[in-house]
Amino acid sequence: MAQLAKNKMVKTISGTRDLFGDDVRLWERIVAVAKSISHFYGFEEIELPHIEDPGLFLTGLGKGSELAKKQLYILKTKEGETLSLRPDGRVSAARAFIQHNFAQLPQPVKLTYLGSMFRHDPL
Repeated sequence: MAQLAKNKMVKTISGTRDLFGDDVRLWERIVAVAKSISHFYGFEEIELPHIEDPGLFLTGLGKGSELAKKQLYILKTKEGETLSLRPDGRVSAARAFIQHNFAQLPQPVKLTYLGSMFRHDPL
């Protein structure tokens, strides 16, 4: 392993791992099958942003919720804006439904999403 600083090795962060080779091919196959099944049942894909306004999660989940207290990653930009990394896709999908007026589309609107979610869970 390469050294980053004196006596500190460059490696993945605890709870994460690199995928390569056969693992990537297996993951791509799993995703392809999942997408095929979701499309068969009439689901549309939606790409959600990785960052959102933290108020979206604090309001949607309740300020006293476990997620709001302990699991939400909150960041501040250089300009002082507060952002959060999405802990799951449900609240972001609901925000998109409202923001883009999906209620005017034929119902039910069936959405599927895939992507990284960020929660500070003890490992």
